[in-house]
Amino acid sequence: MIYESHYQCHGQLWSVKTESPQEGYACPKCDKALEPDRTTISVDVLVAARNASGSPDFFGPVTVTLDELAYLEGEHYDEAIAQADEAGYEGPVLPFDENEFSALERAMGAIKPRLQPAL
Repeated sequence: MIYESHYQCHGQLWSVKTESPQEGYACPKCDKALEPDRTTISVDVLVAARNASGSPDFFGPVTVTLDELAYLEGEHYDEAIAQADEAGYEGPVLPFDENEFSALERAMGAIKPRLQPAL
């Protein structure tokens, strides 16, 4: 997940990208402490759905960029589902953001031995 905070001072706009929320930033010209005008988050989302043939499949991952409040409200899931729908994927759908990929990997790891034929 990438956080991009936007700061303004001396009529200029600065963007700072970090991997975690940033508390504040100092103006590079006057060293004044600044609070962000806004912060956006870019998060990867994978959608489990049925493809155009009706087979179970994954769409993505797609990168969704939105403000922090929209992220907390889960709008990144809605956006990824909308993109999957536009690409011809159908429900039922289940989105996973990058913070949930490890849970998906663990589930697949638990299932994989049962899917392999016995020798």
